Amino acid sequence: MTLNECRLPALLLAALLGGCASRLPPVKVEPPSPTDLANREVLDYQQKLQDFSPAEREQELRRLSSAAPTPANSLSLALLLARSRSSADLAQAQALLDAVQRKPDAQPYQPLARLLSSLIAGLRSEQRKQEEQQGEQKKLEEQLERQGQQLRDSLKKNEQQNERLDALRGQLDALNLKLEALKAIERSLPSRPAPASNGVKP
Repeated sequence: MTLNECRLPALLLAALLGGCASRLPPVKVEPPSPTDLANREVLDYQQKLQDFSPAEREQELRRLSSAAPTPANSLSLALLLARSRSSADLAQAQALLDAVQRKPDAQPYQPLARLLSSLIAGLRSEQRKQEEQQGEQKKLEEQLERQGQQLRDSLKKNEQQNERLDALRGQLDALNLKLEALKAIERSLPSRPAPASNGVKP
């Protein structure tokens, strides 16, 4: 087989493959929907928030609080507030998300606002349960402290009563000793003659 004969199958194969490639329809790339763009914007902001220092978060909180209440700003502020996990901040974040869900012009942001609102509602519910448990625990601790104090007071009172009883026993023993001493003195005295009857001397 000559060199030209070897090249012929390779050229045919290349032409065949080239023809297949030219027959593929071009891939049509759809532009992202407004909801996709809104989701990307909010998720990018959430990623950026993770790198903020506490001072930067405080500065961002002031900026967003004074900015126009656009859907994007409202979601950003809700994400920032939710990071603190305080009851007041979570309530404010949920109010912002609920407001976004009611705005007709915020439709691209509404699916994410619903999701975040649901997550925050779950967090708030857990927080309320924890606060209730802490309240119950505090009540039990206070009750135990009161009972402990009552027990201490009762023991102290019993101790004082025992001390009084011991003092009374000591006084009683001292009186008994005096009484015995008086009896002993009385027994040691000479007996007196009995008084004469009818005035007659013996």
